[in-house]
Amino acid sequence: MLEKLRLKRRAFIKYAALLLGGGAIFAYFRKALDFLWPAEDAYVSKDLRDVSAETQELYRSEFIYTRGDSTGYSPHCVNCKGNCAWQTFEKEGRVVREEQVSSYPQISPDIPDANPRGCNKGALHSQSLYEKDRILYPMKRTGARGEGKWKRIGWDEAAEEIAEKIAELEGKKEFNKLMVWRNHCLRHLHSRLLLRGMV
Repeated sequence: MLEKLRLKRRAFIKYAALLLGGGAIFAYFRKALDFLWPAEDAYVSKDLRDVSAETQELYRSEFIYTRGDSTGYSPHCVNCKGNCAWQTFEKEGRVVREEQVSSYPQISPDIPDANPRGCNKGALHSQSLYEKDRILYPMKRTGARGEGKWKRIGWDEAAEEIAEKIAELEGKKEFNKLMVWRNHCLRHLHSRLLLRGMV
């Protein structure tokens, strides 16, 4: 048993020495090749390096380009239930960037600080403002469900039709057919109005 262990140990030392020697020879010849043929990085062309430098500069200067002409503050009451405060940057009449506002007071030293509040959904909200699929005015379906046939109607007409449908459901006691989506800030507003006896 001991003889086998000794042989294994000797073989290991022999192979380790060969490996180290081979690595040293390779490193020596690699340096010699670099000395004989000094060249730019073979894996990245000069054009790509230039583009990369421009991209890096653009990324580092993003704040300058999206700083905007004026700033303001906005929550996202429509698409978010959290309604975190965001600082908005406007340039040429368009919101170009948003930043989380770190102005929330800490409730207690025992509770972790919530600053800054805001998620990726909020950070992309300024992009969704200008999406081509965004609905900017009331639309009424003119075909069967799923056909994608719609016509534009006015706000007054839309409000009247909605009120008529709600009254119709109320008369038939079919409230299960009515779905009202309220976001977080509307729930808070409604509860405050209830407390004040205004609803």
